[in-house]
Order: sequence, then structure tokens, then C-alpha cells
Amino acid sequence: RRCIATHWFRAALGRVEQPQDDTSLAGAYEAFSRAGFDLRELIVAIVKSDAFRHVGFVGAGTEQP
Repeated sequence: RRCIATHWFRAALGRVEQPQDDTSLAGAYEAFSRAGFDLRELIVAIVKSDAFRHVGFVGAGTEQP
């Protein structure tokens, strides 16, 4: 089940996890576990995580023609 959390975390962030994501990923897994492994709660926990809220996007801050 930890694998499920990791895969959803990667998909949401659009990248593999980094060492600085450990706290966010652990928190998401803990919420997932507490919710009886309800996938909806995992998604909510990931979206609320610092890692997700501070994700950078390729091209962010550049002007589009």
C-alpha cells in the first residue's frame, strides 16, 4: 500500500520524489492508512502537502508568445 501512495504522489507532482519530499510523502501515507486506505483521502493528503503546493512547473514565469 505504501507503493500505491508513492505512485500517486509521483503522478501528482509529475516527478519522482526527492529527499525533501520525505515528510510530505510520509504524511500522505499516514492519512491514507488512517482512512482505511481510502484512495480519495490519499489524493486529498497529497494535494494538501507542501511538496504539491510548492511544485514548480517547466516554463513557469515565462511569457507565452
